[in-house]
Amino acid sequence: MNDGLRAGTMAVYGTMLMLLCSLMPMGSPVAHGQPVLPPPAPIEPVPVQPVPPQPGSGQRSPAMTPTEAERAREAERLRQAERAGAAEPRIERKVLRPSETYLAGFGGYTFGGKISDVEGTGFLSGLNLNDRDLADAGVYGGKLGHFFGDQMDWLGVEMEAFNTTPHVEQQGLLPGSHFRVTTLAFNLIGRLKFGCETKTLRTETRTDREIRYAQTERAMRYETRYEREFCRLQPYGGVGLGVFFANLSNNGNSVSDNAVPGFNALAGVRYYFTERIALFGEYKYNWAALELTNGPIGGFKGDYQANHVVGGLSFHF
Repeated sequence: MNDGLRAGTMAVYGTMLMLLCSLMPMGSPVAHGQPVLPPPAPIEPVPVQPVPPQPGSGQRSPAMTPTEAERAREAERLRQAERAGAAEPRIERKVLRPSETYLAGFGGYTFGGKISDVEGTGFLSGLNLNDRDLADAGVYGGKLGHFFGDQMDWLGVEMEAFNTTPHVEQQGLLPGSHFRVTTLAFNLIGRLKFGCETKTLRTETRTDREIRYAQTERAMRYETRYEREFCRLQPYGGVGLGVFFANLSNNGNSVSDNAVPGFNALAGVRYYFTERIALFGEYKYNWAALELTNGPIGGFKGDYQANHVVGGLSFHF
């Protein structure tokens, strides 16, 4: 019985030895001293970030290359810039200078007048009466004028009429006389403008389509503003033809000279309270060669000169 157990045990040990020998090549190192390399690490895939679609550009193909995506973004940026540029209109300003007509009334003071180089006529021919001074007096009158428009708005024409009574002063034994002069003048006027501002009269808008590069187009808005120039302070000056009607009387006798051509000069400044109403001050100088006679009785002749300072209101339309 002991022999049987020993034989069984030996059989078991032999079987286990054979199994170990068969497993040793799999777990043992490579022969001839070659090192054992560790197994390679697994390769993980690199994630690719998808390109998000740009606003308003629509869905892009997943296969779009980076170059195509950049071009698409640039095109969209240009379209947005063009739309933003089209929102601001292009403004064109046109300044209008319409013609201007005015009506004025004025009053003032006549001073420094005289009749020089006085000589007798008719029965008084050859009589030298010397210069005669004229008294200071009041003056009043009115005027109607017109300034041209557009590029000639600085130039105008004017007609005025005024009346004054600068009596002849007594000089030595020569008595004084009542003297009246009425002047009708036709003047050419030039003016300057200061303190100007522009006022918008009306605005016109229009929209055009503009073709740009790459056959793109955008809407362009244009705005035209019509403005009027308004200048409050306007100095002016002028010269013109004066037509004088003079009458001299003394002790019931009178002599006169009518429609005598002469010279009228003026300078002044006008200030506009509104576009329609203005206040002005003005200096005038008159000269005419008068011949005051009464038929065959005769009279005298001389050069009439007078200065006037006036002020008034003008209405413009």
